Amino acid sequence: MKGAKTRLITTFTSPPIVKQALTIMRRNYCRSDLTLELVAENLHVSTVYLSKMIKQELGQSYVQIVANMRIRRAKELLKDSDLNIRDIAEKVGFDSQHYFSTAFKKKEGVSPKQYKMIKS
Repeated sequence: MKGAKTRLITTFTSPPIVKQALTIMRRNYCRSDLTLELVAENLHVSTVYLSKMIKQELGQSYVQIVANMRIRRAKELLKDSDLNIRDIAEKVGFDSQHYFSTAFKKKEGVSPKQYKMIKS
């Protein structure tokens, strides 16, 4: 996995299609219906092409990038809000609290509830 600095540099030197895809993803990650197909359609390219370009340029898949955006925002909400776990899951684009909790624990090593208790 690339470091944050390398990712930042890569983002600046990435082809316009990847930059545009990232912009769409950043603006819409909280939508549970955001898919690679939707992003590709907006950019008038195939999903196969877009997926390949994202992976090649950023070193992560579309799914990994969107999940990271969602988890990053969830961490902020867990730390700085009084929202419950279910509401946070919905706010950051997860269809279910269970899937959110599973994805969060996989990435962070603790459940959202544990994270909230630690950071409070």
